[in-house]
This record gives sequence, structure tokens and C-alpha cells, in this order.
Amino acid sequence: YVPLNWPNTPNPADYGNDGHFCLLVFIAKTTSPEFDGFQGPDLNQNVLDLSDVAWHNIHIVAPGQVKLGNIVVTNHSVRNITTQIAFQVLDEQARPIDSTRAKLRITPRGAAVEKLRQHEGILRHLEHLAQGAFHILDLAKGLPSLALSSREALTFELTYIPEPDAQGYAVRATQFSLEGASRKIVGGQTFVVGSVEGFTTPRERRLCG
Repeated sequence: YVPLNWPNTPNPADYGNDGHFCLLVFIAKTTSPEFDGFQGPDLNQNVLDLSDVAWHNIHIVAPGQVKLGNIVVTNHSVRNITTQIAFQVLDEQARPIDSTRAKLRITPRGAAVEKLRQHEGILRHLEHLAQGAFHILDLAKGLPSLALSSREALTFELTYIPEPDAQGYAVRATQFSLEGASRKIVGGQTFVVGSVEGFTTPRERRLCG
């Protein structure tokens, strides 16, 4: 874990009100040119091919907004995979909020609607709400087992209803590839709303005693 100073968080208004940002970190010599080793315009493939590049998605949302944006569940490989989407909600002090309190909802869009209908096992972990939305009953399990064909991509709209006194919160969606008993991270996205320690403000040091 290496902390990085990011003093000026981007303002979505400066980017056509698009709050989605892809953060890339390179392990390289200071004399290396930018994007050294990248070939062609396919960002996904370049990051998969290079072991010295890390990628993290973050989405900055205006305070008071409950619709966070979309998550895209994708299989970039040439073979079929089984994937899991797990979630975590953090309060303004970056402390996890448990599933019994977190009002996190997803709404499948396009092909994702039919895909969920094909996976009855997943539906048992969701509460069906109005207008095609689902309440996620267990954040850690999330969408526990979703089959994806090669190059398939599914879109889900993510909504979180915070507690009335919340000053800020962050929602993490992490995509895993499942193979037998093993689980490997293959993607994900973090949504940050308002003021959250470690994201929009420095993390405070607390004494344990």
C-alpha cells in the first residue's frame, strides 16, 4: 500500500458532468515516456498485457444525489467465465456500513435484464423492488455467480439511499472471476459522494487503546 497525494479532486463539471475517472499507475523509471509499452487504443488489453500498470476506477458524485451511475460487468477474455460482483459501503470516516443498514440498489439495463432472469440463484440474494430495481440483501455476496460469455458486457445502474445525517459515503463494486474455489479480482469501480476520509480528505490517524 503506497499513499499518493491527490490535492485537487477533479470537478465533474469540468468534464461535461461526467464524474467517471480511470486512474492508472505505472511502475517505471522517471525517464520513461508516458504510456510506455502501450500498443493501440484498447486500454483494457494494454493493462491486461502489462504487469507494471495498475488501474482503478473512481466516480465522483455530487452530494445529495442517490443515483450514483452505472457499473459495467465485462468479460474481456476470449473464454467464458463465471463472475461475482461484491459491494462495500463506507461512511464519511471510511468505516464499513453493514448490509442491514445499507440501502444499496441495482437496476439492470438492456441485456442485463434477461441475464438476471436466467440466474435464479442470484435472484434469491436480491429483493425485487418497483421499476425493475433490486435491493442487495448481502453486500459481500452481491451478485454471487454470473455467467459471462467472451467479450460480453452488462450494465447495471447503481443507487444508494444514505442515512439522513450522512455527510458523505463511498460505494465500492468489485468484480471477481471465479474458478473452482479461487477468486481473482478482474475489475471494479468506486463511487464517492460528499466528504469521505481517505478519498476527498486525508485519513485521520486514530489511537487505539
